[in-house]
Amino acid sequence: MLRGKKVRQVLNEFTSMSRVFVPPEILKHHPTDEIDLDFFFVNGNPFLHTKTKTIKFHAVQSQTGRGKVETYKALKKIIAAIEMSGVRVIGVNGDNELEKVREILTPIQVNIVGRDQHISRMERDIRLIEERLKCFISAMPNRRITKLLLSSLIEYIITCLNEFPNKGGVSKTVSPAAIVLGREKPKCTNLTIVPGAYAEIKEQTTNAMKYRSTGAIALQPSNNSGGFYFQSLSTGRRVHVPGKAAWTELVPSLRTIDLGEWLTLS
Repeated sequence: MLRGKKVRQVLNEFTSMSRVFVPPEILKHHPTDEIDLDFFFVNGNPFLHTKTKTIKFHAVQSQTGRGKVETYKALKKIIAAIEMSGVRVIGVNGDNELEKVREILTPIQVNIVGRDQHISRMERDIRLIEERLKCFISAMPNRRITKLLLSSLIEYIITCLNEFPNKGGVSKTVSPAAIVLGREKPKCTNLTIVPGAYAEIKEQTTNAMKYRSTGAIALQPSNNSGGFYFQSLSTGRRVHVPGKAAWTELVPSLRTIDLGEWLTLS
């Protein structure tokens, strides 16, 4: 019935959000920082995990490989984001995979641990990410999930880790996301739908006898106004849905579960 009767509803206006500027005391006492780095794999898919040593800001980027070009592009992106906040990156710490980008990162100091060794604090963080990821996946009825859903779940976990002050960080009241990204309001609280849940999302309507909605899997919040990213079960693409009025959460049927697993093979 939803696919035949779903109508467009008026959504709340987009709420503007002021940027949080880094407190002068933080920049005064912590003008520089270092980045710890390590790769990890989930279902054979490589991810690059970075974390600043002092501010405790996490970042995870999905990678196509672990080559020189891919690693440098990912590092360049996170270094630029951190230095936009006024904190200068002076070092990068990692294992032997960092050797290939040592020269092109100059003048940033590259510190590499010995053979068959890893940075222990990064290993603990990766274990934490994988544990939280397993909590999400274990609650889903699917036996397999798509790469897009996997990446979105990891991004959401990282968002939540950054949104609250870290026990060993530089401030007990200001979060790493506020320091680096200037983000004040957490995106991981007061969720209108849980990532991985099934819903019918509003489609563009015409005079033709087409469905007014289509099945989709929730990925992660897109903003602080209730927007959410979904993966359409009909196209497999990511869809930006502006607010709760544009979707209806439902219990997934066996057909929708099969469609979700079929997308993992396509």
